Amino acid sequence: MTGNPLIPPQYLYITSSRTAMTSVLTSGNDVMQIGIGSKVITYISQIFSFFTPDVGNILQDISGLLFSPTNGGVGILFICPIILPALLYGIINHQRYRYQYSPNIRQMIHFSTFIAVLTFIAYMRVLHGSTISGGSLPDMRYFSPIYLPLGIISVLLLSPIICHQAGRWLKYLLVSVLLFAPLLVIGTTLILPYGITYDMYGYFFMRILIVLLILIFGIAVLSKKFWNSEKAFPILFGLLIMIPTAFQFFYVVIYSYNKTNGYYFWQPVLEFLFTNIIMIIR
Repeated sequence: MTGNPLIPPQYLYITSSRTAMTSVLTSGNDVMQIGIGSKVITYISQIFSFFTPDVGNILQDISGLLFSPTNGGVGILFICPIILPALLYGIINHQRYRYQYSPNIRQMIHFSTFIAVLTFIAYMRVLHGSTISGGSLPDMRYFSPIYLPLGIISVLLLSPIICHQAGRWLKYLLVSVLLFAPLLVIGTTLILPYGITYDMYGYFFMRILIVLLILIFGIAVLSKKFWNSEKAFPILFGLLIMIPTAFQFFYVVIYSYNKTNGYYFWQPVLEFLFTNIIMIIR
């Protein structure tokens, strides 16, 4: 489509005018008539120009991407907040990195880090749009592939603590996810003074998340025994997991129905009921 294997087709859609599109195609054709060295330089230049983000507001965009974007959505750290205490633990215990983690775990940490960085680079060109566009809600949709490697890194960094008291950690996590997260959504719905709104939930949950992170970081600085505590860190970690779980619960069960193009939460169940059990034939 572009006449150049290193110019992706979507490049045509982000150019500002028909003239710009023509210039891209022309440059791809002209490069065939010049030397191999100039070809390589031209290809690399086109790749960099395609992936380069808008640097005018890059600090604000990165801050919004991580925490709270201007479009009212939620940032990456809202969906994967456990990466922060995991990184803190890894930094504090960096001298015992090779002793605490097996070669396989270290390889997985390095590979997941590579995937996270690669994902960020791949979507840098939509960094500004992801933080201001209403079409990117509710979270950082284009950067969502980064959630999984961040979660893997977090669990692996904390694995020496989790494996030491696996049963206790599992108990606290199950209680937080299955009990506290739904109760938080229901309780928030009942006490919100202005009704159920996406912005209100995001704002309220973000404040709870900030308080939990401050508690974790503060106690970790004041007490060296915090990481291996039987209750304090596992409980706070479980509550940290509760926030993104409650947000997902709210978005699927409540907000998806209130959206312009929303649907009932039980729609798939009803479709299965009417199609396969009641056998309604049109």
